[in-house]
Formats: sequence, structure tokens, C-alpha cells
Amino acid sequence: MKVPPKIRHFIWRAAKDVLPTKQNLQARHIPVGVECDGCGDHTESIIHCLWLCDQARSVWMSLLEFRSLLQKKCRTFCDLLEEVFSVGPAKKVALFATVAWCIWQRRNRLRENQSTWKLHEIGDNAQRLVDEFWSVNSQESGEPIPRHRVRWSPPPEDCYKVNFDAAFCEDSGLAGIGVVCRDNSGQVIAALRQNLGQVQSVEMAEALAARRAVVFAREMSLFCIIVEGDCLAVIQALRRSGLCPLLFGHIVNETKRLGSVRRSCVFQHVRREGNRLAHSLAKKAVLSADFEVWVEDLPEDVDVGFQSDFP
Repeated sequence: MKVPPKIRHFIWRAAKDVLPTKQNLQARHIPVGVECDGCGDHTESIIHCLWLCDQARSVWMSLLEFRSLLQKKCRTFCDLLEEVFSVGPAKKVALFATVAWCIWQRRNRLRENQSTWKLHEIGDNAQRLVDEFWSVNSQESGEPIPRHRVRWSPPPEDCYKVNFDAAFCEDSGLAGIGVVCRDNSGQVIAALRQNLGQVQSVEMAEALAARRAVVFAREMSLFCIIVEGDCLAVIQALRRSGLCPLLFGHIVNETKRLGSVRRSCVFQHVRREGNRLAHSLAKKAVLSADFEVWVEDLPEDVDVGFQSDFP
């Protein structure tokens, strides 16, 4: 299944019936009501939440690819997956998985009273996520294409580069971020690392890191900045005009607003190899309970990352 690992993992959990639906929580003796929050009429099982609920069906009905599938009588989500795999090309399977993941994410955010997609937006947003992922991963298998080594590159004179990264632990949900500001000679102006606690997803952590990078530049009185990170989804969202419809869109919108009041603020993508210093800071932040800042200095435990990152 050609989807991001987080969606593949979600589909595996759904097929194994281990998602924390109300039905499953009650089976584990957790005192919750079992009624679906979407329709209020049925027990919230996985197949109901993702497929049978009126709200979920309105999403699937908006997608021509899956209207015929709605006529099938599937008792479990695993049965439904078998139908999808038996009739669909790879991209249709990817779209099915992504839509199901979006429905689940929307369900979770509503339970936490957080902003999320409207039902009629899920289909288009899922299609866009699939198209972006396939575009980035469209290289056909075969002889590997040699990739030149990527290192950190300096900004133009009178400009500063602010690199950011996030590290995310899937098991605990804990995240840490790292931010480093450097001038055109590569010298560190300031750096920080911060433990964010539990965060919903790695993309959410990356979006928070990007916002912290812009705020940190303002705190350091840097007026002309290039904000650089290695999470393509976040950078694309920051570069796109208009309001961001993604689950972390409110953070992206705030980051763009903060950047707009700088003299110059450009968002730029770089591969992980060119972002090693920020990555080193982020990894250390996950293991730390502190919020730490260095001015014209770096902690000793990331010095190796600084040397390998240097142009």
C-alpha cells in the first residue's frame, strides 16, 4: 500500500480491530458509553465509525470511486479491506486508506474539541494528500539514481537561516523540537531545544517546530530569514497561498502570519542531511524535560552534528 507509514500503521490497527473505539474501550473495562458520537444511534465499532455511520457514508458517497462499494455487505473492516484490495488499483487503495485515516483523525479531534475538517472537505483533502505523496515517491524502482551529498548551505549576506526539526516517539507520543539560527558564514547566532510533551502526530510536531522557528527569529531580532526544514508536507503547506485545510492548518496559518511581519521570510525545504544540527537538537529534546536556549554557542552533545552540517 503506497501511503505514508502512519496511515499504513493505522490501517493495520483497524484491520486487527485494536483502534480505541468506544466498543473496544468498553471491552477493556473502561467506563465509557458505546454510542457513536456521529449518529448517536449505533455502537461505535471500527466498521461503523469508518464505514457504516451516516457521517462516514456521506464522505464515501462524495467519492465516485467508492459508491459501488457501499452496496457491499461487509461485517468487519477486514472484510471491507479485502473488497478494496480485490477491485482497486494501487492508487484507489491508497485513497481508501487515506480517507479512512482522515475520518478517524476527524473523530479524534472532535472528541478533543479541536478544529478539524468539515465532512465535505475530507474527500478533496485526502485526494490531495495522496497526490502529494505519490508525486514525491513517484520514482520507479530499478537502478538507484545517485544522489549528491546534501549539506547545510549558507543564506545570502544580510540574511539568516533558521533551521528547524522535530523528533517524535510513536510509542509515547512525546515530541521534541530543535531550532538553530546561523548567519551567512555558518556561525551559530542562537539555538534552542524544547520538549513539547505529547503531540498528536509527527506532522503536528513539525508544524509546531516551524512556528517556534519564526518566533525564535523574532526574539533574536532577525528581520530577514530563510526558515528551512526537512518535512516536505509542512513546508509545502507554508508555501501554499490561502488558509491551510490540514489538521495542523491552524498552526501553519499562524506561522505564515508571523512570517509576514518580518522584513523577509522564506520557507524552504531541505533533505535531512542538510538539517542535521536541528535534527540533533530535536532528538535530544525528546529525552529532556527542559527548555534550553544558547546564544552564540551550542551544547557539547551536538557538536558532532554541527561539524558534519557545516558546508
